[in-house]
Amino acid sequence: MYCIIACIPFFISHTDNYEHLISFNQSKGFLEILKNNVAVSFNLVMLGIISLGIVGVGILFVNAYFLGETVLVGILKYGPSFFLSIIPHGIFEIPGTILCLVIIWESNTFIFSKLFPKKDKEYTFKAFFLKVKMYFTCAICLIFIGALIEAYITPKLIKEFIL
Repeated sequence: MYCIIACIPFFISHTDNYEHLISFNQSKGFLEILKNNVAVSFNLVMLGIISLGIVGVGILFVNAYFLGETVLVGILKYGPSFFLSIIPHGIFEIPGTILCLVIIWESNTFIFSKLFPKKDKEYTFKAFFLKVKMYFTCAICLIFIGALIEAYITPKLIKEFIL
């Protein structure tokens, strides 16, 4: 679904207003990138749990759309090598973000299992906590690796293939 939404800009292109999305003059440091990505993921999870997943999915769709818009502008401006230059960090960052949706799903499943208990199934807090801890650890590791690649490898790929 994420990939489908990221492709929407390719079909309804109006890229004239999005040139500012691609600026190679402002390179961000690793900690700034990591802080931003963790903040987005944290907000995604918190708002997703509060809204029973609706806001979380909305944020993810908006994120996917702007990713698609950025890739489209980059390809139009710099060619296909732009996509190849930025995809390595996305390989880690996108699954990390999607794992945040899994955390929302598990949280809502736990909440509903307590609100509407089934006699044959009990979802314990311990089972819930262990699952969420595993998903959270994996998400943070993926986001961390994605931020490392975005800070240190992506700029080199952009210099090599684009500039």
